[in-house]
Amino acid sequence: MFVGGSSGSALSGALRHLHSSEGQSIAQDQNANVVILFPDGVRNYMSKPWFVENASSQEGEGLRGQIRDIIGRDLGDVKRVVKEAKVNGKVLENGDSVSVNGD
Repeated sequence: MFVGGSSGSALSGALRHLHSSEGQSIAQDQNANVVILFPDGVRNYMSKPWFVENASSQEGEGLRGQIRDIIGRDLGDVKRVVKEAKVNGKVLENGDSVSVNGD
């Protein structure tokens, strides 16, 4: 799963509860389901310079490949995304009009 830190906190809290004396009855019930809502994704991190640098390093090559497979492009390929949005008449997430190289 491609989730952010808040989602990791939600999962950690749920696991801690299930390991507690209060949560044992749920954890041991084979018919019980536990639903954990993951409040965030990693999308916002992917545009941060530190994320791109780490993913671009030799150690991060495996992660970079996974990201490329999931989103269908390299992390640093922002211009292509902006250009495609403009060609397709889409408005980017922040609502601003798109511009590529002064176009």
